[in-house]
Amino acid sequence: MRAFAALACLLTAATSPAAEGTASPAVAAAGVTEVIGHMGSCADRPGNTLASIRRAIEAGAHVAEVDVRTTKDGALVCMHDPDVDRTTDGKGAVADLTLAQVQALDAGAKFDAKFKGERVPTFRAVLELAKGKIAVMIDLKESGDGYARAVAAAVTEFGEPKRVVIGVRSVADAERFRKLLPDARQIGLIPTTDDIEDFAKAGVQVIRLWPKWLADATLVSRVRKARCELHLGTGTGTKAEVLPLLVHRPESLASDDPAQLLKTLAELRNGWERLPPLPDREGFAGSFAGVSGGALLVAGGANFPDKKPWEGGAKRWTDRVFVLEKPGGTWKVAGTLPRPLGYGVSVTHRGAVVCVGGGDAERHYADAFKLEWRDGRLVTSKLPPLPKALANCSGALVGDVLYVAGGIEKPDSVATERAGYALDLSTPEARWQELPPCPGGGRMLALAAAFDGAFYLAGGADLVAAGGKVERRYRTDAYRYTPAGGWKRVADLPAALVGAPSPAPADARGFFALGGDDGTQVAAAPDGHRGFRTAVLRYDAARDVWAEMGELPAPRVTTPCVRWGEWWVVPGGEVRPGVRSPEVWGVAAFAKK
Repeated sequence: MRAFAALACLLTAATSPAAEGTASPAVAAAGVTEVIGHMGSCADRPGNTLASIRRAIEAGAHVAEVDVRTTKDGALVCMHDPDVDRTTDGKGAVADLTLAQVQALDAGAKFDAKFKGERVPTFRAVLELAKGKIAVMIDLKESGDGYARAVAAAVTEFGEPKRVVIGVRSVADAERFRKLLPDARQIGLIPTTDDIEDFAKAGVQVIRLWPKWLADATLVSRVRKARCELHLGTGTGTKAEVLPLLVHRPESLASDDPAQLLKTLAELRNGWERLPPLPDREGFAGSFAGVSGGALLVAGGANFPDKKPWEGGAKRWTDRVFVLEKPGGTWKVAGTLPRPLGYGVSVTHRGAVVCVGGGDAERHYADAFKLEWRDGRLVTSKLPPLPKALANCSGALVGDVLYVAGGIEKPDSVATERAGYALDLSTPEARWQELPPCPGGGRMLALAAAFDGAFYLAGGADLVAAGGKVERRYRTDAYRYTPAGGWKRVADLPAALVGAPSPAPADARGFFALGGDDGTQVAAAPDGHRGFRTAVLRYDAARDVWAEMGELPAPRVTTPCVRWGEWWVVPGGEVRPGVRSPEVWGVAAFAKK
C-alpha cells in the first residue's frame, strides 16, 4: 500500500495561488500543449545546428524551430542572422555565399570549443533528422514566390507536411503557404499588434505575441476572439519566466532551453505528466482500459469525428484496441473488440483487462469478456454475461471479485438501475450473483472504488421525468458494500459528482475522486462550458470524511483510471460535453516513497 501513498503527496503539492478570475498554475500549465525549442535548443547547443535539433529531440520538445535562408546558388540553409559573422568563423551575407562556402564554415566553436566542427546544416538535413522524431517550425526569413516554392518543395520531398509549422510574417505569406502546404499549421509572427485580425482572417491558427506587448490587456482577448491559439516565448523556461506568462493561458510556449521549460511545466502540473497521446485526432470517451502483458490497453469508446453535436455531428462508436507497451513508447493498433462498444466497466485482473457491459447507439449489452496482450497479439475470450444489459454502470475489483452497479438498460431508458452484481473471477465456473439493491436508489456514471475489502459507490446521476422530459438528478450520497455487512451509507460527497475516472485510485487510507461533473453547467452553451471540476477529493475511510486534496491539471470524465506499474493513468475522456481528448495523463506512485 505504500506505493499508493505517494499519490496524495503528488496531488497535494503546493502551487502558487491563482490570480482572481484565472486558473491555477497547474491548470494553466496543463493547457500548454506544445513546447517549441528555439533554434533547436540554443541555450546549450549552437542554434540552428543538427546538434541543437538532436538536443531538442532528446529533451522531449514537441517542435524544433529553425530559421531558413537561401544561399547565392539557391540552396536552403538554417541560419538566424542574414550574415554568418556572429555564429561562425566566416564573414558575409548568406545570400552572397554559395552552399559550399557556407558549409565550409565552423558553426560551433564560437558557441563552445567542444562543438568545433559543427556545420551550418541544409534545410533538407534538418527535415531528414526530424522526420518521425519531432515537428519542425520554419521561421521564414525571406519572402516571395520562389523562396516559398523552394521551402514547400523541400518539406514535401524530405519532411512531413502534417508535422510542419510555418512561421509566417505577412498575410501574403500566410495565403501563399496555405496553397503550397495546406496540411501545415501556421503561426503568425505578427509584425505589429494591429495585425492580429488580418492574420486570423488569412487562416493562421496561432498568434505569437511578444511578452513586452502583454502590458496591453486587450491583446490576448483579441487573439481569442479571432479564434486563434496563443504562442509566447519564455527565454530559458524557468519558473520565474513561465508563471507570469501562464496567466494568459497560452497553448504554446517556446524556449531556448526546451528541457528546462518541460521540467518547469511538469513541476507546475502537480506531478501529473502527459504520456503519449492516443493515435486518434479526437480521442474517445467511454473507453475500456487496463493492463495486460505489462502493456496499457485502451479499447472502444465513442466520439464525434466529423462535427460536434451542436453542429449536427453524429456520435460514433469504435471497436479499435490500442496498445502502449511502455510509458515512453508509441501507441499502435492491437486489434478490435467483438463490436464497436463503449461506456461499460473495465478492470485489470491477473494480467487481463476484464470488460463488462457497454453499448452503442442502438442498444446496450450484457456481454463480458477479457482482453490479453500475449507476445504482440491481442487475445479475446468470453466471460459469463451480466444478467441484463447495462451501460453507464460503475464497477471495481475487490480481491478477485468484480462488482458492477447502476447504469441504464437501454439507450432510451427513463430510469436508472438500483441493482448490483458480483462475479468471482478466480472461479472459472462462477456466475454473476445479484446484490441487494443500493438503498440510495438508481444511478449511473457513479464513482466506484475498492478499499479495504469493500466496494464503494458514490455520486452519479439518477434520471427523473420533468415537464415531459427526462432529466439528470445529480447525486452526492455514497455507500459501502461488503458481503457480510451489506450496504451502509457513508459520508456524502461535498459536491455532486458524475463521470469521474473510475475505478478510483486508492492509497492506504482511502481513495480519490478525480474531478467529475458537478452539474453546475448543465445549461451552459457549448462554447461557454468551462470544463469539469478540477478539485481532487479524498475519502478517508477511517474518519469517514471527504476533503479537497489539490487540483487536476486536465480534468476528464467518462473514462477509466488504470494502475499501470508505478503510474495511475487516465486515458482520453471528455473535456466538456461533446469534446473528447486523445491526451493520456499519468501521475507517478513511487513504490519506495
